[in-house]
Amino acid sequence: MQLIQNFAILGGDRRQFYLAQQLMRAGFSVACHQVPGLDDTHAVLYDALRQAEAVILPMPALLDVGRIRSAQPLPVEAVRQSLPRGTRVFGGLLPEGLFPEHIQYNYARDEGLAMQNAALTAEGALALALTELPCALSGSRVLVIGFGRIGTFLAEKLQKLGVSVTIACRKQADLGRASACGYGAVRTGCYERGLAQYDCIFNTVPAPVFTPAQLEQLRCPVFDLASAPGGLPEGTPAPELWHPAPGLPGRFAPESAARILKETILRTLSEEQEALWNP
Repeated sequence: MQLIQNFAILGGDRRQFYLAQQLMRAGFSVACHQVPGLDDTHAVLYDALRQAEAVILPMPALLDVGRIRSAQPLPVEAVRQSLPRGTRVFGGLLPEGLFPEHIQYNYARDEGLAMQNAALTAEGALALALTELPCALSGSRVLVIGFGRIGTFLAEKLQKLGVSVTIACRKQADLGRASACGYGAVRTGCYERGLAQYDCIFNTVPAPVFTPAQLEQLRCPVFDLASAPGGLPEGTPAPELWHPAPGLPGRFAPESAARILKETILRTLSEEQEALWNP
C-alpha cells in the first residue's frame, strides 16, 4: 500500500523534467506547473496543487525568501494557500518553517543525496573545464579550494587524469588528509607562490576565498562550484576569468540527478510510512 499517490512538481530545471517522467513511469500521478520542457497539466496553479499529497520544489528551491525558482518565479504564499493541509513539501535548501501547515523536507540535508550529488558535480566540473581550458587537463596544475564532499570527489578524479592537484582548506585535519592522499596542501587564503602557477582553479567554498589583491594575480580560469554567495569577497566584481558554475548536476547530468532525487523522495516517504506503522 502506497502512502502517497499524487505528486505535483513546480518549476526548476531539466532535473524536474526527468523527475516527472520517472515518477509517472513508476505509476504515480504527477501534476506539473512551469516544469521546463513539459506542458502545464493545469492552467491554474491552484488546480495543479489542490489534490497533491506531495509537492516537489526545485534544488535549490528558492530564488529568494518569497519566490520559488521557476521560469516565471512562483510566489511562496500562493503555493502555501493552494496546498491541502498536511501535504509533504520537498525542496532543496528550504528554510525551516516556510510551510508551517505542511510536512516539510529539505532533501539537501540527506547525506546519501548529498554524496551522490557531489559526485555528479565533480563530473560536471571536469566537463566544464574541458570545454573552457585551452590546454589538456592531463599534466596541468590545478588548485581545488575546499575539501568537503565535492572537493574530495573532484580531486580524486583529477588525480586519475594525471593532474597535479593542490588542495586549499582551513582545517588542519583536512590539510593532513590532503597530504596523505598525495595532493599538495595549502591553507585557504595563504596560497604559497601565489595563484599564477595554476592552469585552473575550482572553488567549492560558499564564502570569500580570495582577497582583491589575490584576484589580480589570476592568469587562469576559476570555476566557482559553490552555492550562493560563492567565493568572491562581497562587493567585488567578478574577474573576466571567473566562471560561476552552480547547479552542475542539472546542467550536465539532469536525468541521473533526477533519479537521485526520486530515490531520495520515495525512500523518505517509505521511512515515514514505516514509522507510522511501527510507532
